[in-house]
Amino acid sequence: MTVSQKEILRKDILLKRDSLQETERAEKSKKIQKYLFDTREFNTALKIAFFLNFGSEVKTFPMVEKALQLGKEIVVPSCDLKHGKIYMSPLAKMDSLKKGKYGIYEVGMEKKEIVPAGAIDLIIVPGCVFDYQGSRIGYGKGYYDRFLKYLKGKVTLIGLAFQLQVVPLIPQDKNDIPVDIVITETGIHRATT
Repeated sequence: MTVSQKEILRKDILLKRDSLQETERAEKSKKIQKYLFDTREFNTALKIAFFLNFGSEVKTFPMVEKALQLGKEIVVPSCDLKHGKIYMSPLAKMDSLKKGKYGIYEVGMEKKEIVPAGAIDLIIVPGCVFDYQGSRIGYGKGYYDRFLKYLKGKVTLIGLAFQLQVVPLIPQDKNDIPVDIVITETGIHRATT
């Protein structure tokens, strides 16, 4: 898939996602949370990396709060714009979050603790578009693909999306890192190969 084809698909799906009413997003997100929390992968994971929702994404803040209440160790991403990378920092309390780069919430400390990627048991991955083979189209900056490059096969990757974000097939580029599971409000979809 060429860059322009990806960009067209990304824009089309984001327009559809943005058109969901706030109450509809919240309702669908609750269903997605239930499916996620029912998975073996979530229940056996001790340290979980969550993305913090931005804009019209699946609402992960309630999921993070509930996971903390369940005793899970939660880590969340921060952007390193200078090097074009994300890194994960531990989150102990929701009130320690501050708006960071791109207006996305992250742990608000001057010097953040960085959790080694290899110490994470489960990574919840954002995306604009997914397919049932686990392929994903992100937001075009490549932050997650670079972060996940050395983790594929070592840690379970779960993409959270609304059903309208899932398409039949996304041809993959060599730098694209697929997820193992896509969870929508309709259920748990384990990647097929």
